[in-house]
Parts: sequence; C-alpha cells; structure tokens
Amino acid sequence: MLDNLKRRYNAGNIYTRAASLLICLNPYRPLPELYNEAVRKKCRGADLYDPHLEPHLYHAAEKAFRELQGTRKSQSMVISGESGAGKTESMKICMNYLVWRAEVASGQRKSTGPEPTTDNADLTMRIMQSNPVLEAVGNAKTRRNNNSSRFGKYINLLFDIDTNIVGAEMRTFLLEKSRVTNTDASNERSYHVLYQLLASAPLQGKVPEDFRYLSLSGCTTVPNVDDAVDFKQLQAALGWFNIANEIQDGLWQTLAALLYLGNVVLDENADDSDKSTLNASHAQHLATAEGLLGVTNLTENIVEKVVVSPRSLTEMRLDLNCSTATKMRDSLVKQLYSRVFDYLVFAINQSLGSGTDRAYVIGILDVFGFEMFDKNSFEQVCINYANERLHNFFMQQVFVNEIDLYKREGIELPAISPPDNSVLRKIFDDSRTGVFTVLDAISRAPNPTDEAFNRELHSAHSANPFFGGAVDGKAPELMRKAKVRIEDGFLVHHFAGSVVYTVAGFLEKNDNKMNEQFEGKLRRSKQPFLVALFAAEAYAASPAASQPEGSGAKMAPAPSLPGGAGFSSISKAFLQDLKQLMAELSATEPHFVRCLKPNPHQQPRVMEGTVVLAQMRSNGLLEAVKLMQASYPSRATYAELLTVFGRELPKMIVESTPELYKQVEYLLLATSAETSDYILGNNLVFFKRDAGRVLDELRATPPSQIKHRMVNRLQAKEKLTPEEKTLVEELKALILKEERDKARIKVTGIIWAVSTVIAMRRRARRLLDRRKRAAIKLQAQRRGGVARQQTGKMMAERKARKRLEEEKQRNEKEAADKEAASRAEKAAQLKREAEAAEKAAAEAKRLAEEAAREAGQEMNSQQVKEAEEAAKVALTSRVMAEQAEKAATAAAVVAASKPAMAPVAESPGQAYVLGKLCYKEIICAGGTGVFQRHNFDGLWRVGEDQLCDGMPRYEHRTPNGQMVHLFHVKSAYGGAPRWVIGPVPGNENGWGFVDTDATRPEDIMDRWMVWMETSWEESKKLYFRGKDEDFDDEDDEEEEE
Repeated sequence: MLDNLKRRYNAGNIYTRAASLLICLNPYRPLPELYNEAVRKKCRGADLYDPHLEPHLYHAAEKAFRELQGTRKSQSMVISGESGAGKTESMKICMNYLVWRAEVASGQRKSTGPEPTTDNADLTMRIMQSNPVLEAVGNAKTRRNNNSSRFGKYINLLFDIDTNIVGAEMRTFLLEKSRVTNTDASNERSYHVLYQLLASAPLQGKVPEDFRYLSLSGCTTVPNVDDAVDFKQLQAALGWFNIANEIQDGLWQTLAALLYLGNVVLDENADDSDKSTLNASHAQHLATAEGLLGVTNLTENIVEKVVVSPRSLTEMRLDLNCSTATKMRDSLVKQLYSRVFDYLVFAINQSLGSGTDRAYVIGILDVFGFEMFDKNSFEQVCINYANERLHNFFMQQVFVNEIDLYKREGIELPAISPPDNSVLRKIFDDSRTGVFTVLDAISRAPNPTDEAFNRELHSAHSANPFFGGAVDGKAPELMRKAKVRIEDGFLVHHFAGSVVYTVAGFLEKNDNKMNEQFEGKLRRSKQPFLVALFAAEAYAASPAASQPEGSGAKMAPAPSLPGGAGFSSISKAFLQDLKQLMAELSATEPHFVRCLKPNPHQQPRVMEGTVVLAQMRSNGLLEAVKLMQASYPSRATYAELLTVFGRELPKMIVESTPELYKQVEYLLLATSAETSDYILGNNLVFFKRDAGRVLDELRATPPSQIKHRMVNRLQAKEKLTPEEKTLVEELKALILKEERDKARIKVTGIIWAVSTVIAMRRRARRLLDRRKRAAIKLQAQRRGGVARQQTGKMMAERKARKRLEEEKQRNEKEAADKEAASRAEKAAQLKREAEAAEKAAAEAKRLAEEAAREAGQEMNSQQVKEAEEAAKVALTSRVMAEQAEKAATAAAVVAASKPAMAPVAESPGQAYVLGKLCYKEIICAGGTGVFQRHNFDGLWRVGEDQLCDGMPRYEHRTPNGQMVHLFHVKSAYGGAPRWVIGPVPGNENGWGFVDTDATRPEDIMDRWMVWMETSWEESKKLYFRGKDEDFDDEDDEEEEE
C-alpha cells in the first residue's frame, strides 16, 4: 500500500481508492486542474465502479448524492486525519461539489453554466461564503498546519423530499479560546482575524508587535497569505449574512478592544501583595478598550472578584493579586471572543435557513485532527478524545458491522481481528472515573486545584494499560522526556500515538462562566455589535427561535453563558455535542475519506514513507484494507437485483425456480462474474469485486443478449447437471423463436421501408420540380430588376450629362451677351467722351480767338499750341470711340451667333433658392457599407437660409438627432470645387467629400471619398438623386462585382 501511494503521489495523483475508502495525500500546492467545471461535469456522469476510473474527492461526494437519491436515506461524509492533512480543504471541496450537484439535478443550474438559474443562487453563495467567515475567526497557523481549524465543525446540507437543496446548518464545538491570549509556541499565530484586523479602521497603521497577544510567539505572518486581502474577503462575506456595515464596524471595534485589553499591565500593590493595581503607563490601553466597547471603569472587573454568600446572598468584593488579576483579564478576553464566535455562527445559520421542508441531509464532518504538541493541555484532551470516538465509529462501520452482517448471512468470517479502543475510551468517558467526570467534580469542590484533579486520575486509571501511571514511583519515560513530573500531568496511549498532558490550567479552561459584572456593563453598552450580540442571544433563547431537532441555528452555549451563579462546564457541553454528533452520524450512511500528511514540513512533492505509514497504522486504515481484501465489500439484496434486472430473465426460469438466490445465480450467468467473485448469503449476494461493475454490466447488456450470454456461460462448463442441460435446451429454443420473430419483423420492415422510400422519392421529385420552377421565376424577376436598375441609372446619367451641357451652353450665351453689352456700353462712353473733348477743343479755340480779338492781337504761339493739343485729344477720343464701337459690333455678332437658350423650367420637386434652381429634397443611396452610414443614407432637404460657395446647401437629420450638412466649398489644396458631407457647413473636415465640377449633388458622377473609421476610402455605391426621379435604386451586389 505504501509503495502504491508513493508511486501515485510522485506521479501527481493525490487520491487513491481502497475499496469504499478514499485516501487523500495533501499536495501542499494548488491543483486547479483537478477542481473545475469540466472535472465536475465528468464526475457527474462517471461510472463510479469502473476500475479504470481515476479516484477523486468529487467521486466520493457524487456517490453520497446518488445514494441519497436512490435509497432516500441521509448520508454523511467523515473526513478525518491528523492536523495538517488537508481535512478543511477537502470539506470545502465536497461542499462545493454537493451544492453544485444538487442544483444541476434540480434544474436550477445548467451542467455547463457558471451560475445558478434560480433564486436559490443566494443560498448557494451563502453556503460558500460561510467558509471565509469561519476560517477567519476559527482558524490559525500552527506548526503542523498554516490553516488549522481550532474548533469542530459539522455541516448539514438539507434536502427536501425531492432531493432539492433547501438550506444548510452548521454546528461548532470546542473553540480553542486560550489561543486568543496564550499563543506563545514558536511558529504559531492566534486567530487569522486578529491579524487581518490591522487592515481596518480601528487598528489601521498598527503592526502585530504593537499588541502583546499577537507577538507572544514571534510569528506574525503566514507564507503566501495576504491578511489585508483576506480581510476584504471577510468583509464581503459578512454582507451575505445580513450583518450590516454598522454592526461590522462594531465587530472590528470589539475585537480591537480585546487586543488593547491584552496590553494592560498589572502591578503588585506596593502596600499589599494580595492586591494589584493598573500600571499607569498602560492606562491609555484600558481607556481605548473601554471606548471601543462603550463601557467604563473596567479596572474593577480586572483587579476585583465579586462573590455571593450562599446564605445571606450578599455580595463581597475580593481583591486579586497580580497573577490572579492577569488571569482575570485574559478570562474576560477569552469569554468575549467566544461570544463573538458564537454570534457569527448564529448569524450564518439564521441566514442559511433551518430547512423546514427538509427530509434528508448530507452531513460533512470537519473535526480537529489528532494533536500532540510539546505542551498538551485541556484542548488537546477534548480534541484527541473526539478523534477516539470517531475512530471507534469508523471501526464499527468497517469492521464490527461487516462481521455482524457476515454472521447474519451465514458467510464464513475472514481471519482478521479488528482493533478496539473501548478500554482506552474508559479513561475519558467512564461515568464515575472518566477525565471529564473527575474534572467537573473537582471544579465544584471547595478550593479546587489542578493537582487534585491529577491525583484523582492517577488513582482511578493506574491499572488501565492505556494510561501511563507511575512505574516504581517514577514517571514513565515519555513523561521524563517531556520534562513533566508525575504530579503535573498524565500520559495516555492513544490509537494515534502516546500523548503527555500537562494539567496546569485545566480547571480554568473548563469553566465557561463569564464575570457577571463585566457582562452587565456590556449589556448596557450602546455599541452596535454588542447590542446585536445580546439581541441575538435573547432571540436564540426565546420560544420563537425553536428549530427542528438537530438544527444548528441555536446560539451556543445559551443558558450557561450569562449571569447564573456557580460553575459552567465546557467539557459537559462538549460531551453533549459529541454525543449528538455520533448519534446523527450513526443515523446516516457514512462515506469515509482518510487524509494523510506526506511529510511534516508542508513541502510539495515530498513524501516520507515513515510518516505516512505511521498514520496508516494509527488510523486503522491498514486493518480496514486487509479485511476488505479478504472479504466481499460490495453487496446487494436479491429483491433489489430481481426488481431491477429480473424482467430480463426468461419467464420459464422465474416460474420453475422459486428460490430467489437461484434466480440471481442464473442472472449472474449473463455477466463476466466468476463463481469465485461472489458468494450467496441468506438474503444478499456478496461481490468480491465492486458490485457496481457487475450491475453496470447488466445494465449495459441488451436484453436480447441476456439469454445468449447465459447459454454461452453454461456451455463453457465442463459438466452440466440435468437441470442445467434442460435449461440450455429451453434457452436455445427460446432464442431460436425470438430470432425467427425478429427475422419476420425485419422482412416486414424492409418491405415497408422500400415502399416508403419509393413514395418519398416521388414526393422529392415533385418538390424538386416545384423548386426549379420557383427558382426560374425568381431568377427572371431578379434579372428584370437588375435591367431596370441599370436602365434607370443610365437614364439618370444621360439626364445629368444633358443638364451639364445645357448649363454650359447657357452660361456661354450669358457670358457672350454680357461681353457684347459691356463693349457697347464702353464704346458709347468713349464716343461721349470724344464728343465732349471736341466740344472742349472748339470752345477753347473760340475763347482764345475772342481773347485775341479783344486784345487787338493775333493768337500767340502758346495759345495756338494749346488749341492744337486740345484738337489732338479730341481726335484721339474720336478714334478710340470708333474702335470701341467696332469691338461692340463684333461682340454683338458673336453673341448673336450663340443659340438662344430657353429658360430652365421648374420640374415637380424643384424650386429656386436664393436664385439657384435645385431640388427641394434629394435622396442619398448606396451608403450601406459606409462607416457611420446614418450620416449619409436617407432624405436630405435643401436649406433655404443660405448658400455655400454659391451652391445650395442640404440638411439631413440622423436617427440619433444630429444635423448633418451637404455643402459646396473650394478645397484648401488648390481651390478645387468640392462637395462635402459634414457636421459644420463651410468646413471641409467632414465624413465624406468629392472633388467635381458638378453644381448640384444629383449631377455628381465622380466617386465619393468616405471616412471608414481609420482611413479615407473610395465608395463605389454612394450617390444622390432628386426625390422626383423615378428609378429603382436597390443595391445590386452582382452588378458591383
């Protein structure tokens, strides 16, 4: 076995199957490939009895669920092993799978989907989210395990009559309260939440070394764990359990107050050594704690003890010395932390629901593993006793029940003796002298001491072979090695190893009673969490909180926590919880998972044989496997087999063989099972190999082959009895008759099939003909549509070209007329100027002559010269006027040579806009493949308020309400005329443009450039047309091709 485990572990296979037991070796590393949706789906449909099926924890959970559905009996999964073997992680894996499996079975989740499909998703999440909450407040780092559960936990998944999951409940027991105040062992920490708390508001900025409780061991971190991240997960998880932010803040304040109380230092009173006083330098820590709890004057609850006289019922205050006051301080801290833990468990159970419709449960047990430290105290006694009880349960299930069953069925017992720990358990649970009975008795006695308790144990159990008492007045060797005197402790030889227990502190740790005055102050506090805590306790103790039997919603421990006088025993409550747990386990069908540590150093891929072998011996695994190898571990009742498979037996066998065992024997002839593979009891058939293989083989065998296999198996025998010979002949005759009937049915079927095929071929031919005619008609319509489209586009192009030519001629005619008129006007002007010049010259000459006559002289040379100059100017003006007149005449001739153009008539849908004839509405088509095509396709209306570059401007409103414009500009690069589609008129930065001489959008024959998200590309389809132009503008992909 050890060699097999080692080979598999080295190959990466952490799971090994030993008959019905599953063995798990802790890999000490994440294995995500083993736990995902694909693996779950595969396990859901797996043949769990296939010998080639690779073992997996999912298979154990799947088997429990299938048996719940098949037998309608509650199931349980008992996951056991030493501390650090991987029990807690295995429990979470099983719980996750069972919740997923129940949802798939009920249709609440698709088998391949990541999320549930109904409101039950909330329940699923709450079940999953309970893990980070409980791990934060109940798990801690130990030398053996970085995430060790320091409390016992039993989770019941609740199912209704139809095996739908309807809720969950959890019970916890024996929280290790001393870990809050006394974690001083090297390489160990207190509870995770106290370190995570340093990331929250009350303690933000603090470090573990600032608090005595967190720095006793010198270990403040866990490898590969981020406390700040885990704290955020904890906060998120608390929200699933209706714990409001205000109460969460109060929770963090309460836990922070406990840490500050741990920093309070007490000194011996200078005047009286039996009194203690608060160290003044640490008074601020106490004040901070009081503020966080919302109370005052906690000093009196630490340095004094109030006792009540049993006769007069009067209160008396007793001063406590420094040592006792320090213990009182720690006691208050431990009791309050315990109450915090119980409140969170209560809140989780209230949120998960009590499952009033529950009919069955699947319980998952995650109890502390066997513990053996350098110093073992009260907690280890309880933990190891619980493991003894669970070991006894395992032995009863695997050994004692097997032997009793073999006896009842008349089967020979295998030659093996199962181990028995009943003598050992008497040390703990004897009604008169057991450890817990003696501990409670001493606690109630006057002036109890731990030494008195130890003496009683040695006196009562010195003769027990599992109790290590004094030998010749000396302590046993193991006690001497542990440096524990016989007066200070005792030795017990457990099934998993010998443990030395030190009795110092047993009485204190067994007392569950809180200081009444301290509790009274807490009850009067207005701090939100403490208010919620005591409200929850009151509700849990009320009749309204009554729960189904075995429910975990009750707040624990309710009546013994507050207020009452006297002693409250933790061990008694623990024994009651353990008794209830064992009763519930006994009422279920258990499935065992044994977790093993491959090495004591938590190193991946390292397996030490001596460590594993010791665990296999101590937990009874070797004896269990030996028994199963020697016996028949799988079985089924005759009635069950015949109910399911008996209909496949020939009728003559059933009628002629009334004995059920004989019918089953005949039925097994149809399988590969040899007679040595099974044995027939009084009411059961026992299989040496897994029953599932044989039963699955029966299920997989077609009914028509049952008789053939029976005949073949019988004929393979060397010698047949007369009864068997008769059976063979009858089976052969029956097989022959069935074959003839099948042949007749087959021939009839062939005839029917042929006629059906002929009819189908005829129908197919008619259908094909109809489809061909329809295809031809569609093709004709399509071709006609394409032709109409092409014709329409050709006509549109022809119209556009004609409009352009006419526009050009019109423009030329207008230009010639303007030129002729301009020249004629210029000639007239020059003629007028020439006539004016002549008149001016004549007038000047006349005036000169008159001036000369009046002077009685003739004109002098200067006057003559001026008159001649004026005459020359007049002559020049005349010449220019004649030339201008000739040019005007020539221009008139040219203008007259141009054909007269009729004015452009307005067609329907056209109008003059600021002197420009244009369509009032145009349509943009062919923009389907254009990026942001909503900026292009559809109706455009002319803007009547302005022109752009002397051309009409059109507007288009997109489906999202944006206004887009079509307008004309001169390109910034060379001044080329350009039409643009864009958001701002006149701005050529748009979504599309085309450089063209066309004066109207419908005349544009060039291809548009459009912005296609990352670059400008040419559009082959984009064009505009007037709304009154009538032709088919349907896109035609074939034409484009």
